[in-house]
Parts: sequence; C-alpha cells; structure tokens
Amino acid sequence: PRVVNLWEIGGWGDWARSLDGQFTRASDQPPALARWWTDATAHRSGGFDRILEAAPFSPTRAELLESRVQGMACLQEIATTVPGKAERYLEEVERHWLAPAARRGLRLIGAYTTAMRDDEAVLLWCLPGFRQFTRHLSDVRSAKATRRWAERARRFRVSYRETLLVPSP
Repeated sequence: PRVVNLWEIGGWGDWARSLDGQFTRASDQPPALARWWTDATAHRSGGFDRILEAAPFSPTRAELLESRVQGMACLQEIATTVPGKAERYLEEVERHWLAPAARRGLRLIGAYTTAMRDDEAVLLWCLPGFRQFTRHLSDVRSAKATRRWAERARRFRVSYRETLLVPSP
C-alpha cells in the first residue's frame, strides 16, 4: 500500500506559515501535531511532495461539497508534458476531454499544474463505483472518444500514469 495525502492550503501565505510551523524551532506547532509528525517518520520509508496549483476550471472544495460529489475511488493522472506545456495541456483537457470523460463515468474533482515545474499536470477523477472504472478501462484504447482524446493529448503530453486511489477503511 501507498499513501497519497492531499492538503488544501488557502494560498502562498498559508503555505509559508505551514512551512514555518513544520521546520522552524520557534514554531507554534501544537504538541499533539509534533508527536504525530515524530511518530509518522518511524513508519515512512520514502515519498515526495508536490505543490499543486489549481487550473481555472478545477472545482473548488466548496463546489465539490455543495454538489455532494461521492465515489468509491479516485483515478489520479500524473501527466508529463512537453516542457512549458502543462498549462496548455490542461486547457485541452477542459475543451476536449471533460465532456467525453463525464460520459464515461469520470467526474473531474481536480486539475492542477505542479509548482516549480513546467512539465507536469495532475488530474483527479471521481469514480462513483468500480464498474465505471472497469468499463472505462475495457475500451479505453478502442473507443472513438478516447482514441480522439489520446491523439490530441499526444501533442502536449509526453507520458502519463494513472493510479487508482481507494480510501482505506
């Protein structure tokens, strides 16, 4: 098993305060959080972080809660793009993939570029159930809509990796 944590931060100022709280001796980190971090490091064997910046069309947390998005799992796509094309790739997702993806049972819950890089985009899709996921996989290489999207995506995307994220009990 692997862990994927997603944290929503209110902006760059909040991020600076978070970093101060984690990494400075004079931080005002609550003792319980300090213990949690210490305990967690004993179980961590690696990992990496990304700072994600939402695309203009990415739903906000408030919008997702208001529309009561629910699902059994999440499909995470990490796309490596041609250098400098991550934002353009996401524009193409908005224009040409959102509607076909929705018809396939995938609901967008996040679209992001990665800060400090210009060649990576991260997409998160809600899967209402595993049948939508397996139906999507069953013809992803042969369905007209997905083939059309793949051809368009190759203009910007060098590679991508999709991972099924399932919440732990």
